[in-house]
Amino acid sequence: MSRKIDYLFIDPFASHKSGVTAYTKQAKDILSEHFTVEILSIRLGEPIEDFRKRVALFINNNEITIVEAPETRTASKYINHPRLHIRLHGSRTYCNYLQNLAVSAELIREEQAEINKAHIISAPSSITVDISRLFFDNLDNVVIIPNPIYLHNARRENNIPSDNSRKIFFIGRGDYLKGTIFLLKIIQKEPSLNITLVGDDKLRKTFMHHPNFNFIDGVDANLENLVNTGDIVLIPSIFETWSMVASEAILNRCQIVLWEHCGICQFIQNYKFSHTVPIWDINIFAQTIKNAISTKIKNTDIIKYSKQTIYEWNACFLKNINGIIYGEQSSKGEYHPIKINLDKLLSIRNNESKFMRIKKKIKKFFRNPILFFKDSRYFQPVYLKIKKYNFILLKNKHDTIPIENKLLRPKIKKLDISPSGFIVFPEMDAKKAHLRTMILLPERYNPIAEELIPLLHRHKDFLPLRDGELIIYCYDDYFSEIEPFHMLEKLNNANRDRLSNIRNIFILDDTENFSLSLYHCNHTINVIQIIPKQKNNKLVTSNVLGYYLIHKDNINKLEEKPIRKTFIYDTTLNLSLYIRKVLQEILPRDINILLPVISSKDDYRIDLFKEKNRNYDIKIYLSLSKIENNNIKYHSELCISMANLTNGLYVTEQVFLKYQNLLVNPTFDNLANFYLYASKDGLYFDVECQ
Repeated sequence: MSRKIDYLFIDPFASHKSGVTAYTKQAKDILSEHFTVEILSIRLGEPIEDFRKRVALFINNNEITIVEAPETRTASKYINHPRLHIRLHGSRTYCNYLQNLAVSAELIREEQAEINKAHIISAPSSITVDISRLFFDNLDNVVIIPNPIYLHNARRENNIPSDNSRKIFFIGRGDYLKGTIFLLKIIQKEPSLNITLVGDDKLRKTFMHHPNFNFIDGVDANLENLVNTGDIVLIPSIFETWSMVASEAILNRCQIVLWEHCGICQFIQNYKFSHTVPIWDINIFAQTIKNAISTKIKNTDIIKYSKQTIYEWNACFLKNINGIIYGEQSSKGEYHPIKINLDKLLSIRNNESKFMRIKKKIKKFFRNPILFFKDSRYFQPVYLKIKKYNFILLKNKHDTIPIENKLLRPKIKKLDISPSGFIVFPEMDAKKAHLRTMILLPERYNPIAEELIPLLHRHKDFLPLRDGELIIYCYDDYFSEIEPFHMLEKLNNANRDRLSNIRNIFILDDTENFSLSLYHCNHTINVIQIIPKQKNNKLVTSNVLGYYLIHKDNINKLEEKPIRKTFIYDTTLNLSLYIRKVLQEILPRDINILLPVISSKDDYRIDLFKEKNRNYDIKIYLSLSKIENNNIKYHSELCISMANLTNGLYVTEQVFLKYQNLLVNPTFDNLANFYLYASKDGLYFDVECQ
């Protein structure tokens, strides 16, 4: 049924770490008081191309007045709407450029295409437009609209300033772009300062050994509960189109110290507790922090200026969006752009290039130490010998040193638990997510892992199992006893987002509780259960997971043979080989050919193999024009009915390998089970009735 929507936001990130997600939520809260507003967000684990198509389908099926999408990730690629609003949130192009990273010409072309077809283009600040013009055309009529923030989220007015115990905060990811390189420089200038860091694990590791910094996990952190009125929030970012951290700090009546080119500076000239610093002048930045500590603050004053500043943002935002919806000429607000010396801003690329080179060399050392020393002019005569987890420097490449008795056991990290009781998974980028593999196990099985890991690392020709690529974590033993849906309560949205960057998880445990909880988090994750040798007399498998690797001593303990594909191993070496075999079966492949399971030479469908853009995993031909569903109440009954009527079945190679034990001999029972489990696993069916 078609719906009427005044304003539709497209969010291709749907992440608590994303400024786009934060903006769309705040904007919806404000606009919903006046219009019908919806947010269409990418799903957990959904490929961006699938999301683009879903967005286009949603827009075609509904009556929508305005569609707003960011230029980054080109989520509006397939949208054909007369009133498309593209908002410049910050292209990856110039973020990479400022960090001396590679800039993609293809990405520039894709984002330019979205800008070209926009009915209206907006940006949160003038500096965003100035930087964008370095890469994009057709930006002459950009409307400057500040990011709003919902005032109902403000702290209580009876909060009293803490003049004598004023704290300094840095809130953000541990990324170069967030200006982490300036934090140590600030401490060098003012050693008496102590800074509280609120962020991710990368931020913690960067500053964990420095006495001037203490860390708070940012996964579950709430700014309102962390800061007091008058506290100081630092925003030393290399570049910000706006700064949600700054706007939330103002909402919570904090002082802010930031570079003058930060996008929000254009809109905080009337906020007397904001302190802007000339570009890259670290001496003034450090001194400004010292001055902010001693600034006298009246509670009534900071409340007044905080509310006034946010009211002005929201009024400007609402005025312009109202004009866009009703087709009126949008004003550019009463704010004047701050003149920024772009050459000085871009000089960070040269000034910090040495730092970036050193950072890359450090990464190279840990990724491939042999190549690091081989390429180094200082270590040309030194040869590196590596065996498992040891490396020994040899003055002569012909020297031999027996190292069998010096082998170190692999260190297995443990999953953290946040103060709120949530399981904290490590942060990983989306790059190579389809190859990324993790092994999880309770601490009691660490000895098995210590034997297994070196065997897996021997597969140097297979990227997912290489040393440095394979991820291994252990967890508390009691996790094994927690029921799956209770375990799900320990996985908040932030950590489910992190799991979307892992495609293959092996869990070595004698229960499936943790495995099932991860399986229900995201249908794109392949969860494989490894059941080691155990003392229990009975063993039951749920048949929910796609693969089971079971120790041979457990075979007689099985109450019934697993329906899912199962491998039986007797040694740790065999287990390592089966892990590789499973990965080779489930990893995406460039050519995923279609295989006939049920067909004959008379009805062999050669046309199916010529399809270039196949959007299904399983093709079924049924012998009736429709299924008699009068007596069908459950999904399992539908699968049985389909199995009884099947006279043609084709599956992709990847599907065939996963369900090989059922498809090699496609009996009635095997077909019914195949339809049941394949549909539960989220595979796509294409069914035709003959």
